[in-house]
Order: sequence, then C-alpha cells, then structure tokens
Amino acid sequence: MLSDIPTYQQLMRPVLEAAKQTPRKISDVVEEISDNLRLSEEQRNILLPSGKQTVIANRVHWARSYLKQAGLVKNTQRGWFELTSIGRKVVEDHTVKLNTRYLEQFEEFQEFRQRSGKAVESLLVEAPSDRPETPDEQIEVAFGRWNKTLSSDLLQATQNASPVFLKT
Repeated sequence: MLSDIPTYQQLMRPVLEAAKQTPRKISDVVEEISDNLRLSEEQRNILLPSGKQTVIANRVHWARSYLKQAGLVKNTQRGWFELTSIGRKVVEDHTVKLNTRYLEQFEEFQEFRQRSGKAVESLLVEAPSDRPETPDEQIEVAFGRWNKTLSSDLLQATQNASPVFLKT
C-alpha cells in the first residue's frame, strides 16, 4: 500500500546512512532501503501516475536530491553519491531530525529554494497534508485537481449554454 512507503523526508536519514562508509550507487540504495523497510514486491512496484518510475525510487531520489542541495552529499559520478564533511557530522548526530525544515539552515539549500522560485517551491515542498509527497507526486495531484476543476467548469458551462451554442 502506498501509505506504507515513507515520504522523501522520512527517507533522508536512511539515504544519508547508506553512504556512511563509502560512495553509493543510488539504484543500490533504493534496493537496500526497500529491503530494510521490508517492502513487498507489490509496494516496490507501485508506479507514479506517470508510470515511469516507482514511488520508492522517486522518494529516495528526491531525498538524495534535497540532501545534495543542502551540501550533505555530493555526486561523484552519474548515479553515485557520497557524504560531504557536513553530511558526516549530521549522520553521526542521531538527535538531528532530518527534513526540509532542518535543511533550511544551510545556505546552499536556501539558495536552491530561491532558484526554484518561492511560489513553486512552497507548493512543491510544503504539502498541505501531514504526509508530504515528492514534488513529482504533488505535481500529479495538482494536475489531477486542475483537470477535475476544468472538467467540472466545462460541464457547467455546457449545461448553462443555450441550444444555439451547442449547434455551432
């Protein structure tokens, strides 16, 4: 079930921990985290509405991306990452609640949010529910809401239109 898959914010610490000893390949980290969470095959295979990526992979990738934007990890080559010196300090401090609010203290993350645009970033990062989704998931949900509203408005306009409107 989708609700059993941790959010990208809940996956930040496991992603950081995964690279504690050595640089890691992100696809291996997705598998390792899935194993550690004891996700069923069904849960591992749940796709985003786009059908192009699994939810767990998407959330792990977003967790790593946010950690990178804050300067806690860096890419070493395509698909690989390792901890920075700051990341090493954070991974050792188990009192740190790792989430976007925590990442705000890092100048690199603040710059990332400014580059992303305040309106878009607030929509994507701060989900209205207590289970924030990844930006991809939020876009899909927002698009679904927009599509539903547009359909409803179109139906309403059609129902309210005169018969002459429908003939043309």
